[in-house]
Amino acid sequence: MDDYEITGIPRFILLDKEGKIISAKATAPSDPKTEETIAALLAK
Repeated sequence: MDDYEITGIPRFILLDKEGKIISAKATAPSDPKTEETIAALLAK
C-alpha cells in the first residue's frame, strides 16, 4: 500500500513495462484522459 500510495479502493495506477510507477493517481480506464495520457507516453 505504501509503495503505490494506495489510500482507498478503487485505485488506478499507471505502470511501465518494468513495473515502475508512471502515475500513482491515474484516471479511471474509462476516462478519456487516460487514453490521451497513454497515447502521449507511447508517442515518446
